[in-house]
Amino acid sequence: MTLPKLSIAAKLYAIFALMAITTVALSAVAVSNARDHAALTDEFESANAGSRNVERINGLIYAVMMESRGIYLSHDRDAAAKFAEALLKANDQIGAVIADWQGSVRSADASTFS
Repeated sequence: MTLPKLSIAAKLYAIFALMAITTVALSAVAVSNARDHAALTDEFESANAGSRNVERINGLIYAVMMESRGIYLSHDRDAAAKFAEALLKANDQIGAVIADWQGSVRSADASTFS
């Protein structure tokens, strides 16, 4: 069985058609990869924001612990009052960080967060 002989023009058309199909296929793969990259970037940014918020809350919890230590080591009520004021301020800051964090939590994690 022999293959039909094609003219040079037909061979060139076949090569150009193959190149066009390859270009379209590679473009489709590039678009798909760009969408995946955008989704992964959003997920990474969300995780990064979460870790920053965890560190902020960790520091504030440490501040609350130190202020409570100042309260129970105080010798009189006036000395304890300044520590109590700072403790309440740190508690309010924790609440503000959590409220801010709830606004940036992804919908998949919202039920776990609250």
